[in-house]
Amino acid sequence: MLAYILFQRKLFKIKRRQRRDERLIQAALADAKTKEFPVDEISNLENDYGHIQVRYLDEILRLHTEYLIRESNRLVVPYPAANDPGMWERDDEGYVRLTEAGISKLRADISTEKRARLERVIMWMPGVVGILGALIGLAAVLTGKK
Repeated sequence: MLAYILFQRKLFKIKRRQRRDERLIQAALADAKTKEFPVDEISNLENDYGHIQVRYLDEILRLHTEYLIRESNRLVVPYPAANDPGMWERDDEGYVRLTEAGISKLRADISTEKRARLERVIMWMPGVVGILGALIGLAAVLTGKK
């Protein structure tokens, strides 16, 4: 649970930085369009905006990959093989990360494993509740005869 909270915190920080950087570029782009800057400068600002989006998408996918690999190791769930086509890719900085299809598959596998573990615990609950009820009933009968 703590790992998930830390993951969400890191994700929030990345998205906050992304919004801040995008706002700066959008403001500069709007200013350039109102002041009728040359088309080349406007085009450069639009390219910068696209690069920011791609850079942060790479960072978000890398964070998801790290979290899911950590979770799969903790739960002993196999992650996609390195030679599995369409599951892994290398980003612009050279990091190997899961693709969106790989993230989706690994997330589904982890979810299935968590559900199976929870079902094993829940399976015992009716028996435990029954035994507790019987013990409470027995205690009531024994204390009522005094």
